[in-house]
Amino acid sequence: MAIGSFAAAQDAAKPKAADERTENGLPNVLILGDSISIGYTSHVKQLLRENANVFRPTNAKGKPENCAGTVNGVKQIDRWLAAEGGKWNVIHFNFGLHDLKRVNAKTKKNSNNPDDPHQSNPELYEKQLSQIVTKLLATKAKLIFATTTPVPAGGVKPHRDVNDPERYNEIAKKIMKKNDIEVNDLFAFAEPKMREIQIPVNVHFTKKGSEYLGKTSRRSHPQKPQTLGLSRTRLRLLISYRTMNNHHGTIKFECELVFRITSSSRHPPKAVA
Repeated sequence: MAIGSFAAAQDAAKPKAADERTENGLPNVLILGDSISIGYTSHVKQLLRENANVFRPTNAKGKPENCAGTVNGVKQIDRWLAAEGGKWNVIHFNFGLHDLKRVNAKTKKNSNNPDDPHQSNPELYEKQLSQIVTKLLATKAKLIFATTTPVPAGGVKPHRDVNDPERYNEIAKKIMKKNDIEVNDLFAFAEPKMREIQIPVNVHFTKKGSEYLGKTSRRSHPQKPQTLGLSRTRLRLLISYRTMNNHHGTIKFECELVFRITSSSRHPPKAVA
């Protein structure tokens, strides 16, 4: 994917294989997010390998790019959306964990001082996330917002308040509701298992934790082995794509299966915990 000043050169040198990946008849999925999403992207790619082309921004060295907070998001969103030809069917995105961290008021560098300001205070976060959402809506892709994952107690560095993820998630959910955007509630999904899947006193997840965010077993349905190991992100992506193109038999089958598993009502849920 093209990055900054490398855009023109990298686009010109892009191998044909990249074009083939996006024109193989499968939906194209873009994942935007910070290092948490970097951790689970590879698992989503693996789980969706026969159902979708999954991408995320990369840097000049081809490594996954950290999309960071909304401050960076409003600056880079156009470039990210233009990557791989800009033909996206589904965009799964998150901003928040960088916004709520504390930074030095003068240098804007990370700070361990709880008295220093947020990178983006709640008001600025709402404004900038709304701007990003406006850009995403213009793509006509199916949008899925992933909530910001928990901050453990103990004094993470840089400083982040334990209660801020829920605070910022409420702001984000209000924006998503206003724009009829689905929510993948990773916060609710991860919070009960923080001690098992998160690195102690760290916002990042263990290898097991990242895999857990990418897949979950449906132990309540052992008679359906094909449901085991499906990621919640995958379930949401498959459901989303069905609304646009339901002639793919495999995708349609799995979506209908997910509906039976995740909802007791006649309609699929708006959010997955």
